[in-house]
Amino acid sequence: MASKRSHPSAPFKRHVATNSPSMTRPSAVTLRPIDWTGGHIVSPAELVQRLLPGAGRRAVPVSMDLRAFVPSSPSTVVSAWVAAELERAVKAYDWLAPLVTGLRRPRSFDTVAHLLADAVFERIEYRQRDGAAWQLPEETLARGFGDCEDRATLLGSALVAAGISPYNVRVALGHVLLSRTGKSAGSKAHAWVVYRGEAGAWLMLEPVPANEKSKHAELEFEYDPTYLFNGDHKWSFVTEQHPKRGKRWNELDPSFHGDVHKSIVTQAAALVNAPGPLRSALARTFTTLFGNVIDNPDIRFRSYHPRDHFDSGVIDESWATAVARLNRFYEKPLMDPDGTNNLCWALHAIADFYAHSSYAHFLAAENKPLVPFDPVQKTPRLAYDYASDPVYSQATTLSLYADWSGPISFAQRLAAWKGRPISGRYSFNGDSHDLIERLTNAPPDSAFPTAAARKVAGALPHHNEIAVDEEAGSNKLYATPAFKDQFNLRRGLALQHIAAALKKHPAIG
Repeated sequence: MASKRSHPSAPFKRHVATNSPSMTRPSAVTLRPIDWTGGHIVSPAELVQRLLPGAGRRAVPVSMDLRAFVPSSPSTVVSAWVAAELERAVKAYDWLAPLVTGLRRPRSFDTVAHLLADAVFERIEYRQRDGAAWQLPEETLARGFGDCEDRATLLGSALVAAGISPYNVRVALGHVLLSRTGKSAGSKAHAWVVYRGEAGAWLMLEPVPANEKSKHAELEFEYDPTYLFNGDHKWSFVTEQHPKRGKRWNELDPSFHGDVHKSIVTQAAALVNAPGPLRSALARTFTTLFGNVIDNPDIRFRSYHPRDHFDSGVIDESWATAVARLNRFYEKPLMDPDGTNNLCWALHAIADFYAHSSYAHFLAAENKPLVPFDPVQKTPRLAYDYASDPVYSQATTLSLYADWSGPISFAQRLAAWKGRPISGRYSFNGDSHDLIERLTNAPPDSAFPTAAARKVAGALPHHNEIAVDEEAGSNKLYATPAFKDQFNLRRGLALQHIAAALKKHPAIG
């Protein structure tokens, strides 16, 4: 998209710096809507490879009922493994106990899903085998390794064994379409798990690798499902059988299989040594839509409110909301779904503050120590003297809101903004600069404390004119390389702030 609208990783999108920990580029891409509840139900039989008794090590094509690989009533072997892995997690992090144990079922299915996904990808080695025979979950556990379909079916079976409804679990068979810097890099057959979380959204449970450096770090991929199945049904996404549809689903390069995009949030979590379960859960809240990294605050653009993104000069209101959400996270046990959801929204807003507002600009311009803003003490205090600033005062082409009524000079606008941080106006009716902004709900009158505040917001520059949402580019304030310098400055401040916010949780700090 042409917009520079900030998303969860912005202004950190696709950033690899030589003097800081690397970040892999976004990986999981969705370029078309997919109904993960299923396509149309078809016969569950599929030709797969199996190692049959008496056949030696030779894999034999066998027509199998795929539902047998993810039974709705998992065996005692899988159930015992699930219990042991959850017990292992609780021993490592005792605060997990209230979330994964209960009289009849876990109290947080999302937490259990993330823990079991980590367990499969950490305990079961990815190994591409000669003959590439499918394994039942019990066989995968016994051997300790498997292809992507073996690990996917084990995870699907484990989720059901943990008490998650089979209706909310699907194993997907299909391909990932690879691309590098906009050019096709082919496709690979793949199997993965989709899980309907407690918030109602379908999540793709892929591994979160410890090592960010990979020969595939510059690859992006789009999921392209052909079939979904669980213990009850098999769904098809194709209307006719392609000659190659019956091929084995095990061709994914194992090193590529481990690549999942990293964001500033996961880096901050690593800096404060946040527990592994929380880091995995946070990493899986991000995906990529139309080339932009997104999470809940951005994907719900139809319920847009400027306080969630530090837009339209709503600075104080945004900080009040972010602080309240962080406090909600601190009050809850780590990994509590409500606490984790509040954390997601708060960290998104913090990142947007540095990307969207004029704070970082004046912090550097006034030669202050490069420290994050303290929203409680409201320090450091800056002059925000736009008229005297050599950058802002020269940006005489900054636009007005299309429906602005009454004459106002550029000097008057500078005077109106003096003494406070600003951020660009966004989603005003008739003022759209891109498709997403046209679809986004305009800020309600209640978003502004007074009518005068709304008028001032209308006189602000447009979001795209002053925000720094990505590493490369320019806007009406900064040309390259000043734009890149601002990116590095703002990214560093956001990283500090988010790390400090995470560390305040009693279970982390």
